[in-house]
Amino acid sequence: MKSLSVLPFVLCVLMYSCTSSQTISKMNADEVLHEIHGTIVFNPRTGNYDTVYVKNIRIDTVDWKNPPMKITASPIGANNIATVKSPVSNRGEKLEKVSGAVIVEQTKSVAGLLSASAVRNQKKVFRVAYLLPFFTDKFSESENDIYEKSKWALHFYSGAKLALDSLENDNIRLEISVKDTKASEMQFKQLLLQESVMNADVIIGGETNTNVELAADFAKKNGKILISPYNPSSEMVTENPQFVQINPGLRTNCEAIMRNIRKTFTPGQIILLCRDKPNEKEALQYLQLEHLKLSAKVQVPLKEYIIEDKNGVAAFDPKIFLNKDNVVIVMPVWGQNSETFVYSLLSKINSSIGKKNVIVYGMPQWSNFQVNVFDVFEPLQVHITQPVFIDRFSPDAVSFSASFFEKYHAAPTDEAFIGYDITLYCGLMLKKYGARFNEVMDKMPYDGLHTNFLFEKDVNPGHKPSGPGVHFDRIVNKYVNILKFHDGCFGPVN
Repeated sequence: MKSLSVLPFVLCVLMYSCTSSQTISKMNADEVLHEIHGTIVFNPRTGNYDTVYVKNIRIDTVDWKNPPMKITASPIGANNIATVKSPVSNRGEKLEKVSGAVIVEQTKSVAGLLSASAVRNQKKVFRVAYLLPFFTDKFSESENDIYEKSKWALHFYSGAKLALDSLENDNIRLEISVKDTKASEMQFKQLLLQESVMNADVIIGGETNTNVELAADFAKKNGKILISPYNPSSEMVTENPQFVQINPGLRTNCEAIMRNIRKTFTPGQIILLCRDKPNEKEALQYLQLEHLKLSAKVQVPLKEYIIEDKNGVAAFDPKIFLNKDNVVIVMPVWGQNSETFVYSLLSKINSSIGKKNVIVYGMPQWSNFQVNVFDVFEPLQVHITQPVFIDRFSPDAVSFSASFFEKYHAAPTDEAFIGYDITLYCGLMLKKYGARFNEVMDKMPYDGLHTNFLFEKDVNPGHKPSGPGVHFDRIVNKYVNILKFHDGCFGPVN
């Protein structure tokens, strides 16, 4: 069933800002929107968790058209805003709450990390700019459907607007501007020159690698905080304390997998497998590095095997490493032919284990496999990582979904939850620490609806920052959801 009112849903989220602008420009036909990494969505028809991706699609050259429509939207009370579960009390000493959301303050001296003048001279109103690919040029009043590639930006900002309503109810006032990047490098460069972006304290957005790099460079030069909500390719950014990455990248996922395994298993029980592909072998290196970091006394690498892929069939006999009662296999395998290859290898492992206890760790993309691999997922206790996990039946998620539907007459996607969490976190941090809150983010964990925020000041492998006073490359969310396949679907184990 379509939304009850598609056109109001499109326009109300774009017309909300008092400084929202719409730039008239042509887009480069060669611009490509790179794949946005997917998130888990519960499929009530199949009872499984599916991953939704936005694929690479070439963008046409278009001109801006402004639909002459006046739309109104009914506000909702703060009591209808979803609440966020309180974190474990021993994670911090002081809690800051707004409409149920919780930021944990780990130390009593966090404010002391900022200069006294910075805290004293905090502004009364802060400015936030959203730079998202709405593709408003693809909108047509005569069509009932929303342009497919617009949906994640629409849902993201719609969720953000619920957070803004909640913040305003708690007397946290933000001046918002909303810009349509159209996923175009030329458009993005023009937006960065606009006054509302130049004056922003926080910029949220950037989707392609090029646009993230442009925004990161702009934020560094102008002292803005840049929140990158989706792009996991952060190691292109160096010595930039203004850059905040929400979506954990490959290295962070590998580190989380190894830490989770080492809590229970010894190094001798761990096997690493991949194909002879550069990105998968890179993942093996990250796994080995984290293993060695956790093995301070005995620096012995884990056993690893590079397996030949013969047209999607794993040319390998797993019996050579199934010589222990408890074995953990880590398979950073994804991309071309990965579905049939994984199924082939897991089938061979499953038929060879006998009564042995075998656990397999895979990649986020496994949740989106189309081939019927689930019959081997359960007996091998398959674990994967995901940047997002939402318990759609939890009271908080149900409350949020009800509020979202009441306001927009549509069911929220994962992006709506992400937009809500990021906006609420930024609003709370701006109120408490001002426009330099990036300096204390690593001291301020946050429990959200779609994931948790556990920020660290991160350094690229092999890179030694040289700038005066800058000893890290960026701020990264290190929290990774680890899910286990059980009873026909993936559920959290951490």
